[in-house]
Amino acid sequence: MTSTGPLADAVQKLADAVDAAEAAAENRAADAAAQADSAEMESALADLQRDHANLKSVADDVAGRLDGAIDQVEAILAGRA
Repeated sequence: MTSTGPLADAVQKLADAVDAAEAAAENRAADAAAQADSAEMESALADLQRDHANLKSVADDVAGRLDGAIDQVEAILAGRA
């Protein structure tokens, strides 16, 4: 009966090692999924930043044109044109 003690200990250590390996595998899968999500989010952010820059450029152009049109209308109203 003394031989079951070491055998039981060995089986328990093996079970603990398997549990630890399974937990590590789950953590690794979760990390990989998080990295994929992060890469997707970074790509989406880059797209949004590019769109924002394009829209800002268009808005600045429109604002400049409106300022020019307002100046022309003011000049006409003031009799300067």
